Amino acid sequence: MGGMNKHNGAYYWCKRCLGHFEREQTFLRHQQHCTTNDVSTTIMTMPPEGMTLKFKSVTNQQDMPFVVFADFECIVERIDRQSSAHPHIYQQHRPISVGWKLVSLLDDFPQEPYMEVSGDHVVHQFLLHMQQLQERLMKELTRNERLKMTDEDVHQYNIASVCHISQRHLDADKVRDHEH
Repeated sequence: MGGMNKHNGAYYWCKRCLGHFEREQTFLRHQQHCTTNDVSTTIMTMPPEGMTLKFKSVTNQQDMPFVVFADFECIVERIDRQSSAHPHIYQQHRPISVGWKLVSLLDDFPQEPYMEVSGDHVVHQFLLHMQQLQERLMKELTRNERLKMTDEDVHQYNIASVCHISQRHLDADKVRDHEH
């Protein structure tokens, strides 16, 4: 679970809810609430009265041109604890099939059929398919093509004074694809 962000220190992990904390003190305070028998309790820290929260990660609200939805099916197998290097582990999941569907928001990209693989080495086969798919999609994404705008698009662009995504005032950095 490492490499989650730029934090270089240790994380404290709650084994009950899989929450992670950078400070031991915060983790210990969390454990007091998380280990109670009432699992329906939600702990929320609200901002001070009158404070305004602002969304800053504008790039995270952009639609992705491609999304892959995938699902693995597994068989749970018991592990012999005596011969295991980790005696607390008593079972493992063995993948037996995987199915996936590529969904594209691009009008001119052909729809892909639902795909599935079963049998031995399904993870390896799935990753090979994903690698081939990545190569195809990168060719599509790096295709240099002039932006197509309708007359209405041009009109809206010309009268815009505020970015419709970041809500920032547009100055000399006014562009058609938002990366200003």
